[in-house]
Amino acid sequence: MVKCKLSTLSTTYGHYKGHSIYMSDRIMASKKVKIKIFGRVQGVFFRVSAMEKCREYNVSCEPVNMPDGTVEIAAQGEKNDISSFIEWCKKGPIFANVDKVEVVHETD
Repeated sequence: MVKCKLSTLSTTYGHYKGHSIYMSDRIMASKKVKIKIFGRVQGVFFRVSAMEKCREYNVSCEPVNMPDGTVEIAAQGEKNDISSFIEWCKKGPIFANVDKVEVVHETD
C-alpha cells in the first residue's frame, strides 16, 4: 500500500496499480506552483539540494534541468511551506548563482 508521510491519513484518494493511495486533508488543500530558476543553477547540485529542502519544508517537488540552462521545479505543499521553499530557491545551494526566479501559481 502506498501512503504519504503524514501522521494523519484520513481520505482514500484513489488507486494506483491496485494499491490504495491515501491523502490527508492537508495535502488535498495544498498549493501547487511551477518555479523557474535562472542563473548558474545547473552542475551545482541545485536539484539534489532542492529535493532535500523540499523534505525539510514538507513540500513535494520535481526539479528538472532544462535545455536553456534553467531549473524548473513543480512543487506542492502548504502555502507557508511553499513560500519558504521559494525563498530558498532565490538563493539556492552554496555554488549556485541565482539571477532570477519566476513562480507560476497553478489552479486545479
